[in-house]
Amino acid sequence: MANIVNYRNLFWVFYCTFCVLFSSILLPIAEASTIWKISGQEVLKFEYSDDLAKAKIKQLDRRLAQIVATLNPDQPWAIDILPYPSAATNPTIPPSPIPPEQVKSAAIRLQGQVLLEVTEADLRLHQASSVMELANTWARSLANLFSQPIVRQVLVAAGEMPAQVNFSGITYYLKPEIALDRGLFRTTGKRVDGRFVFWEVPPDKKAYEVGETTIKEPKAPLTKIYLLNRYLQFMPYLHQEH
Repeated sequence: MANIVNYRNLFWVFYCTFCVLFSSILLPIAEASTIWKISGQEVLKFEYSDDLAKAKIKQLDRRLAQIVATLNPDQPWAIDILPYPSAATNPTIPPSPIPPEQVKSAAIRLQGQVLLEVTEADLRLHQASSVMELANTWARSLANLFSQPIVRQVLVAAGEMPAQVNFSGITYYLKPEIALDRGLFRTTGKRVDGRFVFWEVPPDKKAYEVGETTIKEPKAPLTKIYLLNRYLQFMPYLHQEH
């Protein structure tokens, strides 16, 4: 009887182990995907490995910042696609019209400047039927985003701002939005990254009145600070607890 019980226990241990291993093999590839967010909005979902996706997103962030620095937020931003019959794109040579099935790579442009490229390797990873199908899908998502005036304004406003700063031993991270100036920002003149550091005082606190002559930094660590961009707009930086 004891042997039967032992065999049953061994069977269930083996069965559970097999199920765990088999289920791990069947995990969907999408779980390793990484999403490119622009101005806090999800835009493109990449099905690369995590490391590759994160590296690509950093590269795209830098490229987007370079392009945005040359654009006017008050004018529409156009997205278009340049298809190529070869594996590599060449933005300096306008391609001749070619059938979609012959497209081997495509450049997605923002206001005539190449933002990202789509290749046959991309379409295989993203389960697309053609390079042009994937390029059109990504281009539509980008066009929808850049059609929003507030997105264009925030991107230009935050374009040349540091992604993070260290102030008084605390790391603060840029929040891509423009803070409303209600006359409540204060500074002691301290700087970070060459910019004055501001904080916002409560609107109902009598200690901070218009006629105040002495400004003191709050004793408690600031959870949010503000830096001015080149347009003299206040950009918030948040301290994130880990």
